[in-house]
Amino acid sequence: MARGNRRFRCIPCRAAQLAYDSSMILYPEEMQFEACTVRVCDQYVETEFREDGAIARADVPWGDNDHIAACWTAGYGGDQWRMVVEHEVAHAFLAEERGLPHSWSVWAAAHNSGGKSSHTLWPERVREEEHLVVALQRYVNCGVRDDYDRLGRAFGHDLPDLARRFVAVMRPWLSEGYREPYLD
Repeated sequence: MARGNRRFRCIPCRAAQLAYDSSMILYPEEMQFEACTVRVCDQYVETEFREDGAIARADVPWGDNDHIAACWTAGYGGDQWRMVVEHEVAHAFLAEERGLPHSWSVWAAAHNSGGKSSHTLWPERVREEEHLVVALQRYVNCGVRDDYDRLGRAFGHDLPDLARRFVAVMRPWLSEGYREPYLD
């Protein structure tokens, strides 16, 4: 789970501004995981691996119909920015929760291996990870399990607790004991 002090900054939620008048989403600027640091920048998300300093950058594929459909499926409406931010963090979060050395998918992107150009060409463990990440997002946002309940099988009775831990990372203002940083 993410550790250490977190600094926050409001990041404009550009897609949300187009769909409705939501101007800011409060995300931690930086989230520390055992294998990596995930940074939410103004227009992209980057993951830097501790082992070798390699960086994977995730940009929003603005206007991509497949991505927009995935946003709706995962409970983000058409908000592509929120989907990307929480998706990239979920990779690191789930890898740590599963006891893996790192996210296979993001590691492949940072090292230009594994190819993300075609879903059919992804190695099985990358396809499985991508499925679990989107399934977690959908479960957190909608309370709906994936069609084959792979997320439920992976985490069993701990799934609700896993979802709560993810919400605490992504939406710290909902965490018990949270103190508003601008009120100190």
